[in-house]
Amino acid sequence: MNSDQSQTKPVSKKKQWLFRCIAAYLPLLFIVLLEIILRVAGYGHSMQLFITDTDNEEYLVMNRFASERFFSNPENATRGNAERFKKEKTPGTFRVFVLGESTTIGYPYMHNGSFHRLLQYRLLHEYPSLNTEIINVSLTAVNSYTVKEFAKEVAVYSPDVVMIYSGHNEYYGACGVGSTSRTAGSAFMINLMIHLRELRVMQLISNGIHSLKRHDAKNDEIDVTLMERMAKEQQIPYQSPLYKKGIEQFNRNMGEACEVLSKKNIPVIIGTLVSNEKDLAPFINASGEGSANDAFKKGNEAHQHGDYSKAKKYYRLAKELDLLRFRAPDTLNSIIQELPVKYAGVYVADAEKIFQQHSPYGVIGNETLLEHVHPNLTGYALLCEAFYVALKQHQLLKASPSQTFTLDNLFAAMPVTKVDSIKGAYEIAALKMRWPFNQPKQQLQVNTFEERLASDMLTGKVTWNQTLDTLLPYYEQKNDYVNALKVAETAMLEYPNDATFYVFAGKYSQLLSKTSQAALYLHKAFQLQPSGELAKELTNMHLQSDEPELALYYLNYNISHSLSKKALMNIQQVIQQVCSLKKAFAKDASKNSGSQIAMLYRQLGYETVAKKYQ
Repeated sequence: MNSDQSQTKPVSKKKQWLFRCIAAYLPLLFIVLLEIILRVAGYGHSMQLFITDTDNEEYLVMNRFASERFFSNPENATRGNAERFKKEKTPGTFRVFVLGESTTIGYPYMHNGSFHRLLQYRLLHEYPSLNTEIINVSLTAVNSYTVKEFAKEVAVYSPDVVMIYSGHNEYYGACGVGSTSRTAGSAFMINLMIHLRELRVMQLISNGIHSLKRHDAKNDEIDVTLMERMAKEQQIPYQSPLYKKGIEQFNRNMGEACEVLSKKNIPVIIGTLVSNEKDLAPFINASGEGSANDAFKKGNEAHQHGDYSKAKKYYRLAKELDLLRFRAPDTLNSIIQELPVKYAGVYVADAEKIFQQHSPYGVIGNETLLEHVHPNLTGYALLCEAFYVALKQHQLLKASPSQTFTLDNLFAAMPVTKVDSIKGAYEIAALKMRWPFNQPKQQLQVNTFEERLASDMLTGKVTWNQTLDTLLPYYEQKNDYVNALKVAETAMLEYPNDATFYVFAGKYSQLLSKTSQAALYLHKAFQLQPSGELAKELTNMHLQSDEPELALYYLNYNISHSLSKKALMNIQQVIQQVCSLKKAFAKDASKNSGSQIAMLYRQLGYETVAKKYQ
């Protein structure tokens, strides 16, 4: 046999290149095919920020899985609010998106203690004709990576303003430089993983890995809080490489978020950060002179001797030297203050300054904060004030206010139920018994009806909605309309598109002789769900308040929707006469025109109003 014939014919370079391409792309083709199969089979879920509301397809709502792209362990992923807004923005709507962390979502009150709900309440009273949508997409245990990504997504939904309060979780929040939920501290790798986690293949791999880890988990790890699980690099010394990485991370991500929104001409209000200086010793301390504890001790001594400027200096130094970075470094506030210089349409809400103004001697402590960073109800009102002032100062509200609603008004009318307030106190007490506070365990007082409900809500025995359903009849039975009103307002803010709760709030406002507030709430209910009964009630209320022009608006509705038009049209003629006479009376308050107005009001049956014109 010929030796040449026995030799294998060499493969051409073209075929070699083809085989290499197939070998290289085969795994990718397999992944693509698997991704398609998983999606068709319905495995996994979308992680986009908003999805269609299942109750009403005209609305969008925050996707409860949106947070999973930021957490290496999906079991740590937190959930946000479910605040609906229309897919197609209604003309005349003032739409605000709120981005941030646990303070921004309102922890530990969650329902209406948050600054965005207080702002919503404030704008409702000051700008009642404005259709305001404030959608909070904040999450607990996240940081500037989440803010940056969510900023990109909210930008397409025509916001009038984006509000941001973020920075305390920069080290230990999801993707933080000291967190367990990160990828080697590399910004490129973190951003890559955030987007890869949206793939069903990655979700399959992640679920498989963490399923195996659950089987291997030790029993003593079960009762560890999310706060402790997330804090991998617990000790981060001041000015260390890891400390500086956290600063760089915040600067980069907040800059990108502001740049995206600024390029789309979307105004941004970003709040300076507030933390407890006076009443919280450092969590983790390095020993010796110049340590965090040493600075805190000097701060206490200066405070006791009335040298508050010196005390503040040492308290802030103690916070900076604290090895556990659960409070944002002062450098982050410096970065925030510089953002308006770099990006057009970015403004600062100076929360720190307002908190200082409402703190004894300008030193922030337990008067406004519950522990290290989360405000009490007074503090949340102050945070609302900071963003409200910025909103007004930079003329981002184009409408004109119909009345003034001050910070003192907000303090007095705080729309938070007793149960929500107590439950928040219980939650903070439970938090402080755990790491890193490690305070002695204490028995919570559960004596009153509200305390028992708060305890049941904390332990998950009842839901928040069930609690409201229980509270309303309880207060009604006791004729406690002050607290019944708070329950109604709480539900009203939680479900701003449901007319029912505005009607309840209007009813209790009337019983408390808050006539103008009652009219406001019933008007909002009428806008959402017009009815003859509401129109009749509002006609009556406006006549009682000597507002015949407004009464005519609702009377005309009933005329156009009633079968017995003749009687209503007679009333309409009388009210029209009142309107004409009032215009003349405003120019010349003669006794004759006044007596005519009085006569017409008596004809309508409003004796009290008639007496005004005698």
